[in-house]
Amino acid sequence: MVASTVKSLLIPQARSLGAKLLAVTLVSVMTIEILLLVQSIALEQRRYLMRDVEKAHLIMLALSETPMEAPNLILRDKLLSGLEAESIAADFPGFMTMMLQRRDLSAGLQDDEPRIMHPADGTWFQDIPSALQTLWGSGLRQELAVIAPAPQDTQVQVVIRKSGKGLVAHLRQYAINILGLSLLISLFTGLLVYTALYTLIVRPIRQLAEQMQRFAQSPERFSQVLSQARGDEIGVVQENFDLMRDTVQSAFRQKSRLATLGTAVTKINHDLKNVLSTALLMGDSLASSSDPMVAKIAPRLVASIEKATAVCTDTLDFTRDAATSLQPERIRLRELSLEVGNALGASEDEASDGLHWRFEGDEAAALVSDRLSLFRILTNLGHNAAQAGAQNIVLKVEEQGETMALQICDDGPGLPKRVQDHLFEPFVSVGKAGGTGLGLAIVRDLCSLLGGDVRLESTGEAGTCFRLYLPVEWGY
Repeated sequence: MVASTVKSLLIPQARSLGAKLLAVTLVSVMTIEILLLVQSIALEQRRYLMRDVEKAHLIMLALSETPMEAPNLILRDKLLSGLEAESIAADFPGFMTMMLQRRDLSAGLQDDEPRIMHPADGTWFQDIPSALQTLWGSGLRQELAVIAPAPQDTQVQVVIRKSGKGLVAHLRQYAINILGLSLLISLFTGLLVYTALYTLIVRPIRQLAEQMQRFAQSPERFSQVLSQARGDEIGVVQENFDLMRDTVQSAFRQKSRLATLGTAVTKINHDLKNVLSTALLMGDSLASSSDPMVAKIAPRLVASIEKATAVCTDTLDFTRDAATSLQPERIRLRELSLEVGNALGASEDEASDGLHWRFEGDEAAALVSDRLSLFRILTNLGHNAAQAGAQNIVLKVEEQGETMALQICDDGPGLPKRVQDHLFEPFVSVGKAGGTGLGLAIVRDLCSLLGGDVRLESTGEAGTCFRLYLPVEWGY
């Protein structure tokens, strides 16, 4: 139980942006510190060996000033022990070569070939492999031959033969000291960088994320505003979030008012439609009256009632949630075209009088969509064309990969320029007498529900063309 509780608390923290930022900071600083550590170890090996060369040069220089006698054994051993060396040789140019060594050199050295060291040559970068080799302990059982010019007099060449144990021990202790210091620096630097980044970036982003979560849960009642005024990118995000919040809340308020209004309009339209249906029946009865005056007025009354009924029907269609009744099925467009033509009272025979509706394209063309919605789209476009004065309407279909393109063209007078930019907005009439301005808005909404789009392709004195793009395989 305790383990699961600790795990549930630690895992989210480990996955947080702050934890990742801390880990990246520590790894980055430690990587730099390790590189600096390797460099400092290489430099320390060079300094260590050059100090031995400097001491050896001073020893030989001091001996060169004494009478030409070999130093006593006690002094010799002390001089060599101070450098942990078995022998020292110095080549003074134009003067002499001096050597100081133990009596039995073979007793203090190994049989293997010595490891040649040139601390005065090359760069620290070239010394890194040698320093790492020493650090891993390869010099513990190997003799070193240190060859370098004396720092005080570069014309004097000094050669020191010694065991590598002292150098290995010194570099290891140095590495431990530097590594400990590097760890402290890494932790301090990492925490300092993390604190700065957490304060400047992580905490503001977390506050903004929490605000977004609370806003998503209850956008209508959300009112908290971040008090920080920043001029950087996070400040821009905060400002844009505030603007988005105000816009969405305004849209919600407007939507709430429109929903209330739409509910009231729907109820009123429903009752009004029932009243108009009764009035329409009475108008039909009046049309058969024997009174000439009544018989003359009755058709006008019936036409007015039919227009009012159409307005109620369009309004109900626009406010109804069509998405709840969508059912995808395979539709043969040729058959659907015949149904639309019959609903419009149109004929395919161009020699006949009245409205003509014609289908052009592949007779077998089909798509998967909602049949009623597609029928309403084509019927609305056909009604609009007929009411605008068109006599011929052509439905052309063309399959374009995974999209079916449907083009509806008529020979009407075209659309006025004043409405072309707002053609698919609600309550924008295109000039039909008694129009509600909802037909094309309904077409646009239905196309969107079916996963497609509708566009005005062209309009003018020669007629108007709309183009629909619908998916061939649509699934709701």
